[in-house]
Amino acid sequence: MARAAGVSKTVASRGLAGYPDAAPATRERVRRVARELGYRASVRARLLSAGKDAPARCAVVSLGLTTAQIGRSFFGPVLAGVMARAAQEGIDVQLIALPDTGNGIAGALDRLVAEDRADGFILVTWLPLTPEDVAPLEQSGLPFVLANRHFDAYPGHPVNCVTLGWEQATCDAVVRLAALGRRTMAMVLPWRETSTARDHERGWHQGVAHTGIAAVDAPVLRMTLKPEDAASQEWARRLLTAGLPGTSQVPTALVGFNDWYALTGLRAATAAGVPVPDQLSVIGFDNAIGPATTPPLCSYDPHPHDLGMAAAELLGAALRRELESPRRVTIPLDFVCRESCGPAPRR
Repeated sequence: MARAAGVSKTVASRGLAGYPDAAPATRERVRRVARELGYRASVRARLLSAGKDAPARCAVVSLGLTTAQIGRSFFGPVLAGVMARAAQEGIDVQLIALPDTGNGIAGALDRLVAEDRADGFILVTWLPLTPEDVAPLEQSGLPFVLANRHFDAYPGHPVNCVTLGWEQATCDAVVRLAALGRRTMAMVLPWRETSTARDHERGWHQGVAHTGIAAVDAPVLRMTLKPEDAASQEWARRLLTAGLPGTSQVPTALVGFNDWYALTGLRAATAAGVPVPDQLSVIGFDNAIGPATTPPLCSYDPHPHDLGMAAAELLGAALRRELESPRRVTIPLDFVCRESCGPAPRR
């Protein structure tokens, strides 16, 4: 960069840092050349030049989420789990929030690599991820772990990841409902296609096949539901009164993508005069709001703190070069029984 700007390294450094002893024209020329070359100052090099130790560093990168949203979301306990296990692994952790990924996830990660922000990364996001998104990390050779994401849709592209057992839990939900005599049911998933949504859908179809329920009586429906949204409430109310698409059979059970989806179903049931759990059983996922709903919601606990600990442990093994090939770790979910499920009414 100094050569391209026609100055010494010292002048280039001071001009880039904005020191007043570098002439304004020189500072502007240095910054212009830096932009053209894609130069980024190395955070780690700054630490070393200041005489500070530079232990292994982990960057927990939130894609599409602000730090405030992380604290209020499912990923808050995940981050706490990462911090707890990273201390045992001898890894320093920093949180990097990238709420605006309008220029692409790959571009955002490429900047982090260029700035030497970490020795390893843990990625957390609600967004879909593809191998192209993480290409800058793979090309750099830096270890990384996906938290609650995997590349099942891209055979032959394994990555280090810690996932939750959504597939097994969703299959279990169908089996539980069938054991209660529920023979018409639906699972509601969002429109956005993610590995989590695909896991739920696979588990649902496995459960339906295992119980012998006709597929037409147990469809997967795609709809983004919000408890306070009037359109969501109306859609759920019509489902409970007009019945399932194609059969008009009124569902006797609903399974939501998460607890908030399930809450939309509970409120729609109240509005439609459908008693829960007498006529309708409802199950959610995340175990986030179950005790606060009416009736208290049955849900699956994904243990997000354990997810974070496992992600930090896996990254530690990758940093120590203990992994011969990418590894996937799956955290099982536990069913928390409350009052929104019950036996089907006798005909």
